[in-house]
Amino acid sequence: MRTTLPDGTLPDGQARTGLGIWPTPLQTADGPAGIYVKRDDLCGFAFGGSKVRALEPLLGEALGRQAQIIVTGGRRDSNWVALAAIAAARLGLRCHCVLDPGPSRPLAVTLAERFGARLHAAKEPGGQAVNAAIAGLAGELGPSAYAIPRAGAAPAGVAGYRAMARELLDQLPVTQADVVVALGSGGMCAGLLLGLAEASRSGAGPDVRVVGVPVAKTAAEATAAVRRLLGQVRRQQLSQTEPDAALARLRVCVRRASPGGSRSELADRLEARCGTLLDPVFAGPAWHAFCAQRPDPGRAAVLVASGGLPAYLDATQRDR
Repeated sequence: MRTTLPDGTLPDGQARTGLGIWPTPLQTADGPAGIYVKRDDLCGFAFGGSKVRALEPLLGEALGRQAQIIVTGGRRDSNWVALAAIAAARLGLRCHCVLDPGPSRPLAVTLAERFGARLHAAKEPGGQAVNAAIAGLAGELGPSAYAIPRAGAAPAGVAGYRAMARELLDQLPVTQADVVVALGSGGMCAGLLLGLAEASRSGAGPDVRVVGVPVAKTAAEATAAVRRLLGQVRRQQLSQTEPDAALARLRVCVRRASPGGSRSELADRLEARCGTLLDPVFAGPAWHAFCAQRPDPGRAAVLVASGGLPAYLDATQRDR
């Protein structure tokens, strides 16, 4: 378990709100083949998910600035939007969420409203339009509003993912491993890379690299997003690691994941062996795309089960 200091920070200096229960388990899916699942879906907050790692420092920063309102946003089926609304309610903050435009009402939207979030639609879909709407709405709401970019892709949120890398280095029973993550906003990938780079400075350890699978981005766009976030973290002095040093541990999968695609036998088999539910937007497609590339058999594979239960349930309902 992580130690919280009396002033509400952790030893790395980041303010946290103590939402999750850490470390999350590392589960063996297929011992002979060296397949593992990092169960961030079992983080102990709401329906779970890696986004809780970003919410802790971001909401800690909001509270430190005496904010009364958070303004954030994402896809209409966003795991982030629902978790942000639930976390805001727990901490006594009002929440406004900007979503991609559209008529659909996935479970994530219902959950956000259930926990008191006020919902708004951006003029156009996509990160740029949503982030512009978030910034504009926060300005209208005044100085008590704290703006968080779409999906929590902000320096404090990125730095919040570093602990996952440290947990993996402690938990892995192998010396070489590829950690498979879906590349959306790039926040989790950037944080993992930071944590691995920082750990490598303290001495020898397992050879762990991150394999990012682009979702709704090209490989070049996804890499640029991760590099940009790493640069922002460095400029805000939340880490001393240079972006290039962190990016040295990144491999981008050339096969792009297809959100909402057909179910994969590989995903079904992993779910049956571990009891984890792989969402149809990020973790499931990322795992399928990674396995289709015939990964190095000499390295173990670790899939990050990053949450996404609402989207999984939505897909289950559509398939009925």
